[in-house]
Amino acid sequence: LLELQIQSKKSDEAFDKLAQAYETLGQSEQVQETYKRWSKFNPDAETPKAKAAPSTPAYQEHEARGEFVEALASLAETLASQPDNQSELVAAQERLYQAWRDSLEEKSQYSEALDALRQQRDQAGNSDKLQEEELRLYGAWAEHHETASQWESATQVYLNQLEQKVAPEAATQNLLRLYTGWSQEFTGQGDFEQAIQVWDRARSTSELEADANSRISNLYLEWGQALRASQDYSSALTVLEQGRAVADSDELKAELGLTFVDWSAHWEREGDYEQAIDCLKRQATVVGESEAIQQQVLGLYRTWAEYLLEDGQKEAADE
Repeated sequence: LLELQIQSKKSDEAFDKLAQAYETLGQSEQVQETYKRWSKFNPDAETPKAKAAPSTPAYQEHEARGEFVEALASLAETLASQPDNQSELVAAQERLYQAWRDSLEEKSQYSEALDALRQQRDQAGNSDKLQEEELRLYGAWAEHHETASQWESATQVYLNQLEQKVAPEAATQNLLRLYTGWSQEFTGQGDFEQAIQVWDRARSTSELEADANSRISNLYLEWGQALRASQDYSSALTVLEQGRAVADSDELKAELGLTFVDWSAHWEREGDYEQAIDCLKRQATVVGESEAIQQQVLGLYRTWAEYLLEDGQKEAADE
């Protein structure tokens, strides 16, 4: 603005104001250039040689020492006292806030960097640029923890983002991704109990509750299937029943039925027909009575009776 004024109407006062403006911004080369132009306009005017060397603005001295809070406070005072230099000083303020955030981010102080951004927003108003920067800082903060497999800390970052209502849909998707990676770290070790606890944490967040319940149900199912495959039928049944109590599903009921079938077959091979029959009856209470189950039970009773007859236990066989 001052440059335009000089172009339209030169005067000692205009040159003096322009030199002061450049001095405030710490642009010493521009100060000297302004003095040269002033001297050409008015040779009798105060020359750069006679003029004291321009001093560094207080806010720049604070900035050089990394004192960003003090630098911004000093700049705010300058803004209030120099209304003619608003555009230049506002640009300097924006640069200072960015330098402050960069400094904090370099030290992995992401929470403080976000606080600095909110301070800038409170002072200068919101903008698309600040919204994008806020989202980027949340992502960098979470990635810092995720890279080190600090799952709980990483999820806390996105939970904070969700609470602050900063791109909540993106925060929700990132939380699902993190909880998935966290739980998979445990399932890869065969630790289904810890994996379930991960999703139990997620379930406390309303936006994740439905997904968490589904994942918990699936984990109980996988756990039960793994135990059945290892022929630990009793533990498999316990796990599957726990799963039904937390998040019931048709798949869990079906797996319970298959576990009872396999356990019944195990007892039959062991010659313990009473236990084998009991397993089939318990299967019926879970999946419902059916002609097929009834026929299996009758078949076991016949086989048991034949075994007792061969063993000379006619009275027991008749029972």
